[in-house]
Amino acid sequence: NNVQGQVQYNNNNRVRNETASWQPYKNVDIQRVTQTAIIHEITHQQSQTIAKVVPWFLANMPSSYFNTVPEEFRLDHMKAVSAIQDANMDLHLNLKTHLPDGRLVLTYIRPGKADQTAARKGATGRILNLVKDLPWNHNKSDYLPLSRVQVFNSED
Repeated sequence: NNVQGQVQYNNNNRVRNETASWQPYKNVDIQRVTQTAIIHEITHQQSQTIAKVVPWFLANMPSSYFNTVPEEFRLDHMKAVSAIQDANMDLHLNLKTHLPDGRLVLTYIRPGKADQTAARKGATGRILNLVKDLPWNHNKSDYLPLSRVQVFNSED
């Protein structure tokens, strides 16, 4: 029989460390159980974040966004925003999507400003900075010209 049990008590007769016969005791089994518990915890935490981000995203993005951005990209955007929110990081994302026809879609997601007047005044400068940051070198053979720019601001 592969049964192991250990019970230790402190001075007040309360259980301090107890190993039951049904608990894994081989290192590989303990690692598997621990890994499963970590996966469960992270999945649960991410699900809670997604449950908050998706309604916010749907309520705050403009209708023009939903009318022009394909669903596959919108889902990628929501997943990316959720991951950043879940990790308590600043909302500063660069997403790269390769299309089947060889084109490349770059998505830049940046935090907005609480003061909408300042946001409108600074919008041109932020867009210019994003264009300057495009990863294109006009002298390279794989250069693709910029063909379209879409800019969306969330309602909040």
